[in-house]
Amino acid sequence: MQGDIRDLKEAVEYLKQRDVEHSLQSQQQTAALHELKEMLQALTTGSPTNTIAHPQWTKPPFQVRNVKIDFPRFDGTEVLSWIFKAEQFFDFYDTPDEHRMTIAAVHLDKDVVPWFQMITRMQPFQSWKQFTKALESEFGPSPFECPRSTLFKLFQTASVNEYYMEFISLANRVYGISPDALLDCFISGLKPEIKRDVIAQSPLSLLKAVSLAKLFEEKYNTKPKISYTKPANTPTTYTYPKFHNSQPPLLPTPNQKPSYPNTQNPQITPANPIRKMTQAEMQVRRDKGLCYTCDEKFTPQHRCPNRHFMILQVDDDPSIIEAETQDSAAAAIIPDQEHHLSFNALKGNSGLGTIRFTGQLKGHPVKILLDSGSSDNFLQPRVAQFLKLPIQPAEQFKVMVGNGHSMTAEGVISDLVVDVQGHQIHCPVYLLPVAGANLILGAA
Repeated sequence: MQGDIRDLKEAVEYLKQRDVEHSLQSQQQTAALHELKEMLQALTTGSPTNTIAHPQWTKPPFQVRNVKIDFPRFDGTEVLSWIFKAEQFFDFYDTPDEHRMTIAAVHLDKDVVPWFQMITRMQPFQSWKQFTKALESEFGPSPFECPRSTLFKLFQTASVNEYYMEFISLANRVYGISPDALLDCFISGLKPEIKRDVIAQSPLSLLKAVSLAKLFEEKYNTKPKISYTKPANTPTTYTYPKFHNSQPPLLPTPNQKPSYPNTQNPQITPANPIRKMTQAEMQVRRDKGLCYTCDEKFTPQHRCPNRHFMILQVDDDPSIIEAETQDSAAAAIIPDQEHHLSFNALKGNSGLGTIRFTGQLKGHPVKILLDSGSSDNFLQPRVAQFLKLPIQPAEQFKVMVGNGHSMTAEGVISDLVVDVQGHQIHCPVYLLPVAGANLILGAA
């Protein structure tokens, strides 16, 4: 009996032990199934899980057929844009932090490469965040710049598109500004005519305001084009105004021009003849008082019809210098060929080259005519007699008048004092009966 009881107890203990073993096996199987389920879910959804038993396992990136993303290269410019693109690449491929430095170092160019080599030799970067801060400090904008104040002071100077790109570049560096504040800041920086039209439309978003600004910019930039067709190979003709002078000319115009012989072919006269005058020919013309290039009498007002380019050649021959001195002395002895009075001054007419004004002689008002066609100063004899001016005789002093005749001066006053607007003018005058003015001031 006791043996049976003992066998029953052993059987019960064995069953209890088997029950515990079955319970442990069931729990292990349940955990394995749950782990397998999570692994399958991770493979299908691509999201990581914390209950995976293999710590070295990493999820594969999201696969899209025929899509390849290239890592951007950095040459030291636009550092903020490059950091943004690099972080998007790393997030897409779920790149670990320890691998990001290696990938970024391979894609550095130009001056960034020696800078990176020097920094890694002195103090290597420990993380991707530390590397980006060093890049912003070295190649980014100055930390002393204030993008917020620059954004508020930004105004449109070129096109709307260029202004918008500069605006969003500054806005991406500013934090803590509401969308409404950005909208008001953008509209306030537009040109006055565009800003007025955009405000009238009351845009509710920044994109709407940009679209309206571009639309109104096209309206103001559209100008009617004026078609102009220039005729080919058509000479431009200019019509100059004609001035009619009712007064007769000062000197007669010669009717005959001198001809220059051609030594090679006497029957042909060249268009631009070259004539060489000898000293003897020049001396003969000086003795006769003739012009060098025409047969008319030479005077200071002579206008030769045969205009030529003159070549002045200096000769150190003393005989020539002495002859020139004698000619000058002879010309000074004959003064009657150089004194002349224009027709306007003789008749008192106002024409080209004359100015009328009023002066005073010994406190008495006189009419003065400034004439560019007269060679000397002339005063009416009755004015000199009335003012009792000192008159000196001028024997055989003849003056050529514009009508071709000659008049003889009645006397000369060596020093006549004329008051003109508070200024005194001392000048010699000849007494000659002229009309229209009391005093003629020659300016020829």
